[in-house]
Amino acid sequence: MGVQTGLIHCGNLTGIAPGSIISVIGELPNMTESVYKALADVTRRRILKMLGEGPMSAGEIAEKFHLAKSTLSGHFNVLKAANLIQEERTGTVITYSLNLSVVEETLAAIMELLKVGEKNKKDVQDKPS
Repeated sequence: MGVQTGLIHCGNLTGIAPGSIISVIGELPNMTESVYKALADVTRRRILKMLGEGPMSAGEIAEKFHLAKSTLSGHFNVLKAANLIQEERTGTVITYSLNLSVVEETLAAIMELLKVGEKNKKDVQDKPS
């Protein structure tokens, strides 16, 4: 699927050897190891996508997954450690929401890595005033 004869296919990163992708990602600004870990898991990415629609209780999120509560709790802990989500307790209900500032920083760092928008910036700079 993503690996072909020792090469990685990941969007615009086709052909990068597996060892070198780590060094490229390691250069991302403003991203910690905990953010990489949080984004590496499909379940955590699904949780982030759901929270992109708005805050949800732990119970509402749990309904969407066939996972043990302890497993889901572990995913929440990883996302909290990366500061990607925030929790608010009201009585016995825990509500999760995205920490938008960290999510925005993460997206900006990934866009910088992939040079998204570089061509547009160069085109604007090259145009005469």
